[in-house]
Formats: sequence, structure tokens, C-alpha cells
Amino acid sequence: MLNASLLPPLIKAKVFQPLDKTQLPSWAIDPQVLPNRQGYDPGIIYSAAYTWGSSGISYNVDKIKARMPMRPSIPQETADETLSWHCG
Repeated sequence: MLNASLLPPLIKAKVFQPLDKTQLPSWAIDPQVLPNRQGYDPGIIYSAAYTWGSSGISYNVDKIKARMPMRPSIPQETADETLSWHCG
């Protein structure tokens, strides 16, 4: 299972064979997902969406401060840069 963003370079490198959809009796792509998948695998030739969604991180700042009084201080812009690298 790969992240969709890895598909274009791997397709270009000819790592995958085209899917034979006649061998996949339960082949179906949600029409709402299809437009997004086209950007990674035009024509949906080499891949199928296994899962779809987002992951998020939320936290209660007051609880972290209470439980970790000696926590390191991370400037907000550093956290934003880190999250944008992982999520952007």
C-alpha cells in the first residue's frame, strides 16, 4: 500500500504493470474519489484506492502544560513548518 503521491514517479519508472480490471470482479471506484485519483494515475491504469481520508492531530494545550511542565518550547512557526512538510 502506497501513498498516492508516490505513484507518478513509480509509474514513470515503469515499476507497475497496468491493472487487468477484468480480473477484479469487485472493481469499483467511488465517483467522488475518481477526480482526485486522476492526478496521480491518469486513467486509473496502475492503481486502486485502498483507503481514503485524512489524519489530524489535535491536543489540549492546557492539559499538555499541566502534564509536562518541563516541556520544550517549540515556536509556532517551527510546528507549522513541520506539519506542512508532513501534510502539505
